[in-house]
Amino acid sequence: MTLHRVSISTAVEACRVLEKLGYVEAKPRVGYFVRGPMQAQSRVRGVLEKDAHETGQRIDPADYVGVHERISVTLARGLQNPLKVDLAGAVCAPALYPGAALRDNMLRILRARSSLYDSAPRPDGVRKLKEAISRFSVSRGMHVDSDAILVTHGCSEALSLALRAVAGPGDVIAIESPTYFGILQVIESLGLKAIEIPTHPHTGISVDALEFAITHMGSIQAVVCMPSVQNPLGSVMPDAMKAKLAELCEKHDIAVIEDDTYGAFLPSPANSKPVKAWDKSGNVIYCSSLNKSLSPGLRVGWLIGGKWHKKIEMLMYAVSRHREEMSQLVVADFMAGSAFHRHMRRLNALLTQQRTQFVEAILKHFPAGTEVTRPEAGLLVWIRLPGELNADRLFESALCEGIRICPGSIFSNTNKFTDCLRLSYGMPFDARIESALKALARLARET
Repeated sequence: MTLHRVSISTAVEACRVLEKLGYVEAKPRVGYFVRGPMQAQSRVRGVLEKDAHETGQRIDPADYVGVHERISVTLARGLQNPLKVDLAGAVCAPALYPGAALRDNMLRILRARSSLYDSAPRPDGVRKLKEAISRFSVSRGMHVDSDAILVTHGCSEALSLALRAVAGPGDVIAIESPTYFGILQVIESLGLKAIEIPTHPHTGISVDALEFAITHMGSIQAVVCMPSVQNPLGSVMPDAMKAKLAELCEKHDIAVIEDDTYGAFLPSPANSKPVKAWDKSGNVIYCSSLNKSLSPGLRVGWLIGGKWHKKIEMLMYAVSRHREEMSQLVVADFMAGSAFHRHMRRLNALLTQQRTQFVEAILKHFPAGTEVTRPEAGLLVWIRLPGELNADRLFESALCEGIRICPGSIFSNTNKFTDCLRLSYGMPFDARIESALKALARLARET
């Protein structure tokens, strides 16, 4: 106002005009902020107005205050448009899951227990499922008592409970960089602060960089990491580094919250143990689920709380009381014998083939200089675009053609990954998938 010698009302009106054009955004009780170039240019071209008009909705960042606005807006944009091909979802094609067997289990249970829904289930989970998870843990190189297992509504709830147990508002949490965007959302929603630790596409989080941060950057309350098939990189930490991580955090009394969602996808899971296998004092909270490997619809997860077991158990009770029993019984029946291990062998064989075809197509069609990971397991590849190509602009352009991707910017609080994107190869590679990759390649060149 002083520089241009205008009144407050004129300055406010100018900000409103700039907001309509997409150059700035208003945040309640904070003020106006300059938008990124991609956001402003998209609005000038009319892309965002067109989409909002077609869907009858306008996405307002203010709606997501406290749940990581930037990530939430991107996710909402991805859900708003009609889709032809979804390359963003970290799940397999429905046909790759044992849906028929799980439905048969459910019907058999209902016939045998017609009064299943007439009484409340155990708050800590179905005993049969906990025993099945305990046996399964042996295949991951762990020996876990079934009483130490708490059944959760997927791994996301397990991670949220773990963070609530070990930290409070204002505490600092060390995370991988890049990391799964859901972790960033949970951290912000709980009023925590994140410090990003460099993570290698092959060997995972840098323990040396973490040690430097612990020594020189103040108090760190916990470390959240995915040592086995990291999302989004697909990296697998060497066992020596896992042991070093467990020892370092125990020495400094820093909790390790381990997400092992994709550990079951490893070709030889017992030969790549979780960090929890090196836990000597209960300092590692182990979180996992069957959402990706067995059934996205049943949402069965669990955690091993270590020295925070009792606190997490009470937090679970305070938040949601009992867990629905049917899904637990269905999974318990499926895991009771060898069916789960047979399913994973078949699934991993198919995913290995799909990964090879997917990566080859990316290298064939994408601009020269494109880099792509070749993870040994899982569902995801991480791509770095060449030159000045921007994945946020590619995300918007792809949505206009009915293709959904995950731009790299949502996997970090920094601007380090704006030239990256995450794609899923969980769908069988066919003409439709290859056509979508060709379209992405074309859009990348045009962006």
